[in-house]
Amino acid sequence: MGKLDYDFSMARLELDYTNGTVMSFNGLSSAGVGSFEQSMWLGQQTLGLDGFLVSDPERVAIVEMNGMKYQLETGEDKTTNTLQGDYHLTLDEFSNVDGEAQNLDLQFTAGGFDKDAFLALSDMYKQSPMWTDEDTVKALPQVDALLQKGFHLSLKRFSGDVDMGHFDSSWDIRLPENEENSTQDFFKLLEQMQGNMNAFVSSDLVLAYPYIQQNLDELLIMEIATQTDKGYEVNLKLHDGKVAFANGKEVPMMALMMPMLMPKPQ
Repeated sequence: MGKLDYDFSMARLELDYTNGTVMSFNGLSSAGVGSFEQSMWLGQQTLGLDGFLVSDPERVAIVEMNGMKYQLETGEDKTTNTLQGDYHLTLDEFSNVDGEAQNLDLQFTAGGFDKDAFLALSDMYKQSPMWTDEDTVKALPQVDALLQKGFHLSLKRFSGDVDMGHFDSSWDIRLPENEENSTQDFFKLLEQMQGNMNAFVSSDLVLAYPYIQQNLDELLIMEIATQTDKGYEVNLKLHDGKVAFANGKEVPMMALMMPMLMPKPQ
């Protein structure tokens, strides 16, 4: 398919359902320039929504959000035959029956994926509505090709203000290129991965949601989290198959993953 350049806007759209629920969109806009390759978009896209509201038959708001912006940029490195994607979502205000949030910011990047293997896996998934063991066997060579080329995943930022509190987090995972990377040796893959994670939760947010406090207490006892005058922090590094904590302690990553991999008793 050739290059596509579009610009779209709609002042207002309202959907009225038979049960009395009303869904309305205000200030909807989108623009993009790029092309489709095997159903995958390569290029830039933006989406904006000034306001969104879902109300019940009495016109009481169920879900409401304002000031949403979404940016997407995908591309390829023809020298290395790899794909890259950058995603950025911001939301000024969000509210529902459970609470309110403001200034939500989500930034994510993924890249280094072998283009041929990625497209092959995408096609296999689309052509197999019911994934089978046979499909898994066919997919493994393409998964190995992805792993051998390496990749990186990065949550650059996920932050927001909830009620009177604030949270901020980020993480990064990288798998270097290595011809020996394979689904046949999961332990070696863990040893190759590098990365880090940082998270912060303000004291005000913890006070507003007691269940967060319970989880943080466990992390404090395990010396995974630290408490400051502003809130709680978690800082981790991943290297050589180990997770390093801020206090200097290191734990094999496999030891942390074993409880998730072990079958649960019936």
